[in-house]
Amino acid sequence: MSKRTITRGFHIDGITYYFNFKEFHKAFRNFSMQDDLKGTSLSKCEEALSKFLGASKDTVHGWRIEKNGPIDLDKIKELATALGLKNYMDLLYTNEHKEDITPMEITVTERQLDSLKKIYDAFLLFFDEYERTEGFNDYYLHMAPCFGRFYGAKRPRCVASGQYSFFI
Repeated sequence: MSKRTITRGFHIDGITYYFNFKEFHKAFRNFSMQDDLKGTSLSKCEEALSKFLGASKDTVHGWRIEKNGPIDLDKIKELATALGLKNYMDLLYTNEHKEDITPMEITVTERQLDSLKKIYDAFLLFFDEYERTEGFNDYYLHMAPCFGRFYGAKRPRCVASGQYSFFI
């Protein structure tokens, strides 16, 4: 996946380690190729792993889609055992060995910048109008009897209700 999630850091011997999603994906792929799981869906593989770990299926799914990682070192050790890894440290990395996870800079052309400004202005106008007109309201409930059944009146008629007046 292109978006990397920063997970909880684990301090081991004065060094901070993080959950390694890339290695987890490799190990999970190998896990899903076992004879009893071969040919099954990823959902079934997640379910099998979650039963082995005593975790929920949603938790394992979150790890697989890189939404979050395990929150304690014991769970990583169990995970390494379940995935058939000899060393649980294979599922961890330090920042110095991985790519920089600082936000990337995006360059845009003048045309893209102008488009973004126009979209921003449109949102401001929308929210101004939303605030001015009291947002989503129930005024239509008071005017609904005036509309007739399925707009039964063929000719336009004026509907006036308080400060509102319009033709239907």
